Amino acid sequence: MDPRLDTIIGGLIRAERSRRRTSTARAMAKATEGVPSGHSYLPIALDQEAAREYDSRARQWIALVKRAVTDAGFAWTAERAKEVGQNSLMN
Repeated sequence: MDPRLDTIIGGLIRAERSRRRTSTARAMAKATEGVPSGHSYLPIALDQEAAREYDSRARQWIALVKRAVTDAGFAWTAERAKEVGQNSLMN
């Protein structure tokens, strides 16, 4: 993949992760609000919040990457998606 495109994608993803940090912490705190320590509900509630956040980040990551690729003048293809996915695993 073009190194400039890789840099752009990495920057967009880092910015999005940073932006969501506070809202994620709030959601986790709300899930534990009023639940006594050691209560069996707590891990389930945190797992549910984490799963929602993971799903949300995955969708946003894909949207950011697609936008960066198309804005850079490249076509979004299955091959490009594989290339981007392999690069992200190495970073």
